[in-house]
Amino acid sequence: MLEIPAPDAVAVSACDVKEIDMDLQLTGKKAFVSGSAEGIGYAIAKALATEGVDVMTNGRDTVKLSAAVA
Repeated sequence: MLEIPAPDAVAVSACDVKEIDMDLQLTGKKAFVSGSAEGIGYAIAKALATEGVDVMTNGRDTVKLSAAVA
């Protein structure tokens, strides 16, 4: 059996990560994000809303969806 060595791990600390401010020119646009009550759908909806997009949310769990838009 052929053994493949694991690549060297790269440690990244919070100090190494830089936040970049970008204007994506999305202010006033509209977006529908399916599955936006949690997970990646929530993260996408939140990021779009931060950019000034009017976001329509959708999800199967009304309790989680209500919490997401609060």
